Amino acid sequence: MDSGASIGTHGEVFDQRPPRRPRLDAGRELVPEAAPWADIQPDMLRLVLRWLPCLADRARVRLVCSHWRAITCSHGVAPPLPLLMLPKFRFSSLSSDGALAAVRRLPMPWGFVADDARWVGSFQEWLVGVQPSRYCKGADGKCFLLNAFSHEVVHLPHLSAFYFFNYSGYTRSTLPIINGSGVFYCFVSAREYSMLFHNMALSASPDPGSKCIVAATSDMDRTKLALWRHGMRSWCVCQGDSFFGPNDLAFYHGKLYALSRSRPTLHLFAFEIEEDDRGIMVSRVEHCMTEPLACVEHIQQNYNLVEWRGKLLVIIRLSQIHSLDGDCIFVDSCSSRSFPADMYDGVQGDLIYFLDDESYYTYPSYDTFVYNMRDGTVTPFAAELSPGNFGAPEDNLAHPVWFFPSK
Repeated sequence: MDSGASIGTHGEVFDQRPPRRPRLDAGRELVPEAAPWADIQPDMLRLVLRWLPCLADRARVRLVCSHWRAITCSHGVAPPLPLLMLPKFRFSSLSSDGALAAVRRLPMPWGFVADDARWVGSFQEWLVGVQPSRYCKGADGKCFLLNAFSHEVVHLPHLSAFYFFNYSGYTRSTLPIINGSGVFYCFVSAREYSMLFHNMALSASPDPGSKCIVAATSDMDRTKLALWRHGMRSWCVCQGDSFFGPNDLAFYHGKLYALSRSRPTLHLFAFEIEEDDRGIMVSRVEHCMTEPLACVEHIQQNYNLVEWRGKLLVIIRLSQIHSLDGDCIFVDSCSSRSFPADMYDGVQGDLIYFLDDESYYTYPSYDTFVYNMRDGTVTPFAAELSPGNFGAPEDNLAHPVWFFPSK
């Protein structure tokens, strides 16, 4: 793992205070007088923030003074509405009426160049990106984690390996599928593999000292599950019977859950992961669905996993959902997440925002709409987000993903 601190940034301001310029009088620096609004009560400002769920508005509040900034970033303040991360490190804020703010560019650490990257997931302040391989056509190469606020970059192992083989680190495990048929094969430091990541999930924030586990699915050649933890030089790559993609992943109560779609049924697997002297390895695989869900024939039906109020839900497209007690769900081609809309005034709840790649194996296009669970209506959303407006190469189209900053 390589980790580097930011020396400087370029691009437009994301969440940064402008430098304070002191006033001079006869060579002496004058202490600026405190503004009258600096003494506003924290509870009063928190009440105002309930009407400002957009991150762009929150950033303006933080720029007023250090007192307001401290209150805005303190505990007890509801997180802002999610951002939409676009190719070439651009983003747009979601407002309370469902509209998108002007597109801006995320500042990058000096020397970090990755305009050809595409997003495959996010977790709190961290974005997960991949870049195309130079050696294997159609595969991913570099993989990294980027903190959008601190600009810290964590480099993960390469996703295409053709020559690396470490006999001392090589591990292989064969596991039967509990409550199912077939087996799973897991390898660490395999001789050869190539992957094209479809989505990714993190068990925790990858801050220094954490035991964060990174999990991802690849749909190149045969569906693979890839696992990584700090200190590993290679991915733990798993393949198994009845494990087909595209899939969705979610960490829930210490286990990794994976959806696998193989007509005519939908499978849900639970993976238990344990640590060893080489990193991590899958120790148990269980098929969780006692009554497999049937896939609709001749229809490209999508499925997602989302944790909602302590429960793990399977969201099935084209099925009716009447209420989530006022919460909203945001779905993209990589992941999904619930959001407590009732924490704000003026934000409508019981909505599902879909931002999907609707032609995964054909010419890139997107299906963007909002589903109202209360009346069953569907309305367009973010129609301006067409692939032609992204500025990314067609052979490496970056999928927009939702990003959920905590402050």
